[in-house]
Amino acid sequence: MPIAKSMRTIVFILTSLLLSASPAFPCAVCFGAKGSRQVEGMNAAIFVMLGVLLVVLLAFAAFAAVLGYRSARRFEDAEEPLA
Repeated sequence: MPIAKSMRTIVFILTSLLLSASPAFPCAVCFGAKGSRQVEGMNAAIFVMLGVLLVVLLAFAAFAAVLGYRSARRFEDAEEPLA
């Protein structure tokens, strides 16, 4: 019987918490208020993150291009006859 009593207690506590909870209201960013400083800051942060991503991807592409160039140049040197 102690299990049944503890289950009733848990159900009572959970029900009390659910019924006494106040509604949550979104902030200006989540609600989508145009012209809010929070929204402008979030948009600026998104553009900064996109800029950083672009720089990293361009650096990776440049690194791959340099490796390809060096590999092709080394391959051309290996094909020359040693006469």
